[in-house]
Amino acid sequence: MKKKDESFSLEEALAELEKISEKMAAEDLPIEESLGLYEKSVKLVALCQESLKKARLKIVSLEKGEEAQKPSAEEAADSPAV
Repeated sequence: MKKKDESFSLEEALAELEKISEKMAAEDLPIEESLGLYEKSVKLVALCQESLKKARLKIVSLEKGEEAQKPSAEEAADSPAV
């Protein structure tokens, strides 16, 4: 488990969420520990959502960049065939 000041990659956060889920399902934990794990899982879910949002925005940006580089139908008709 990472320290509080360390950041998780998406994959690490998902793996940690899986561990938390398994622990909470398999053990009869004291309420304080369950709440602590739940709180950590909420933070990890938010981190995953933010990571996915950034990836989605990057994909959209890349797709727009490709569209900007594609010649329009009019430009394609005017350009010589290769």
